[in-house]
Amino acid sequence: MVRGRRNPAYYGLPDRLRRARRKNDLGMSAASLTSGMSTGTAFLIERRQTLPRIDTIERFAAALGVSPSWLAYDDGPEDAIPAESAAARIGQRLAEVRQQRGLSRQALGNAAGLTGQTVANIEVHGMLPRVDTVEMLAKRLDISPSWLAFGCSSQPSASDHGQAS
Repeated sequence: MVRGRRNPAYYGLPDRLRRARRKNDLGMSAASLTSGMSTGTAFLIERRQTLPRIDTIERFAAALGVSPSWLAYDDGPEDAIPAESAAARIGQRLAEVRQQRGLSRQALGNAAGLTGQTVANIEVHGMLPRVDTVEMLAKRLDISPSWLAFGCSSQPSASDHGQAS
């Protein structure tokens, strides 16, 4: 933990992935292959060498029988498995909330430490962001990163989950 600053919610992702993988009695390669990923994907995530995109989280979550919001952000129950994939609709959710807040893409990008083009790529071009990008955007919009990434139920604010704004 950085002094005076809370760790991001995605920080525990490697440990949660390892826990779900071991619960299913799968090695790193087997978990990756079962998820439709290359054999080293789980290894790179668990060793903190890469941060996955939200579609990768959904694939691991589905293969391991866990909730993608729990896996990515430790939000909600571990076994709350959604009926269908929602990561692909992140652009719609992002545009909706950004417009409700009266922000331009550029203003949101700047506030989140990103670029307006990154926001446009997510909203317009269907880019699926990494878990850290989602959390940065959600924090600036004061919404749950789980809702933004995976459309979990309602649209709770980030402060409802004890996250600092």
